[in-house]
Amino acid sequence: MTVTVLDAALALPSNERAELAERLWESLPEVKLDTKFAEELAGEIASRRDRYRRGESRLHEWSDVRSELDAIIDRADRP
Repeated sequence: MTVTVLDAALALPSNERAELAERLWESLPEVKLDTKFAEELAGEIASRRDRYRRGESRLHEWSDVRSELDAIIDRADRP
């Protein structure tokens, strides 16, 4: 992958990046996984996608999520 393609994808609005990610995932050749975890993960992804499409949830910018996670880690590291 070229940096140009990645940069173009990252410049898309959140909803378009989510759609692109979904379409890329769906374009991958079928891989048979024999683990229950993979099935549960696929179900969770489908459930979250459906809730988003129904307007029951919203996307969050990665930078915001990362900042919140960093704050949680910082608090956990304090004595």
